[in-house]
Amino acid sequence: MIVVIADDFTGAAELAGLGLRHGLTVELDIEGVWSTGADLLVVATDTRSKILAEALQELQTLSAKITEQKPLWIYKKIDSVLRGHIIEETQSLVESLNMKGAIIVPANPALGRVIIDGIYYIDGKPLQSTSFSEDPEFKISSSMVANLLNRNGATPRFEIRKPEGFQEKQGIIVGEASTSGDLDIWAEKAGPEWLLAGAAGFFEALLSHHGMPSVNGNNTFGLPETARTLYLCGSTFQGSRDQVAEAYYSSPNVCFMPEDIFWKRRGYENEIQDWIHKVISTIEHYNKAIIAVREPVIPEPSKSNWIKHNFAVIVKEVFKRTRIEELVIEGGSTASAVLNNMGLTRLVPLHQFQQGVIRMRVENIAGLNLTLKPGSYKWPETVWNF
Repeated sequence: MIVVIADDFTGAAELAGLGLRHGLTVELDIEGVWSTGADLLVVATDTRSKILAEALQELQTLSAKITEQKPLWIYKKIDSVLRGHIIEETQSLVESLNMKGAIIVPANPALGRVIIDGIYYIDGKPLQSTSFSEDPEFKISSSMVANLLNRNGATPRFEIRKPEGFQEKQGIIVGEASTSGDLDIWAEKAGPEWLLAGAAGFFEALLSHHGMPSVNGNNTFGLPETARTLYLCGSTFQGSRDQVAEAYYSSPNVCFMPEDIFWKRRGYENEIQDWIHKVISTIEHYNKAIIAVREPVIPEPSKSNWIKHNFAVIVKEVFKRTRIEELVIEGGSTASAVLNNMGLTRLVPLHQFQQGVIRMRVENIAGLNLTLKPGSYKWPETVWNF
């Protein structure tokens, strides 16, 4: 068995999808480790959005349970653009799992995300110049990898190395990569005594290196046309917001969060029931409804948490009052808030629409499927059809 510990939900789903692509049986568990016969067990946490002390405590508990599974190797899925408590969480796992050290390769050249000479680039632009600079939880204020990993201050020591500069010694190594070939080199250097960590690209290189080549393609059929489908779109990523805006002007399916709720104005509680009724009415008339935010991006954690809270409340109420067959969510922290509020804990990946966009069966609710994507990815036409 291979075990993945992901620091957010969509990252967990992305690696579950890669497991399917490589012919593995896969199970995805939410903040827990269960006995399973799957080839790949993916554990989805939400440590990226938690304060450091809470994140480390959760990882300590998980590491003991993971050791009991006796995995062949363990992978720590992190955010590809280095949001979160990456070095601290990695060091904690190295110590609790009694590993020699860690090799972290965050870059994903297939998506235009590369690290060259200590600088992070996306499609040729320094990371700080992209829309990630407006992230409400982890504002990107530098393109230098060392600065991004040191954002918390006193972090454990790490070294940034090129593939050819790797040396066998204890500690945390952050690997540069600008091509898929670089990922392959890092995969060859990664022995069982190392904790392996990074984005989806490094994980896929490791699967291939361990004799598990890609055998399955992407699903091209899309969601069932007549299925009652609820979309949650709360990403600050401009590409996702543009897709919602286009849907609003071309269809009757978009149910924006009322302004009074967004700004938490006096009497906003009265708007919540109206919003719930609008979502239900839209679902029942058109089979599809989109819950989204129209207001400008406010790069503050408190606003992001307020949006996620209300999404979680609305979804639970909608499920109580009408039938939903397909739940479609963008953003890992949003997905965690919704699923935790509904008590959903175990998922079985069914297929991948494209990398990062995964459809899964929800074990807790008969007849319900869940499709997820990271907030910074655009929806494929097979899923987003308005």
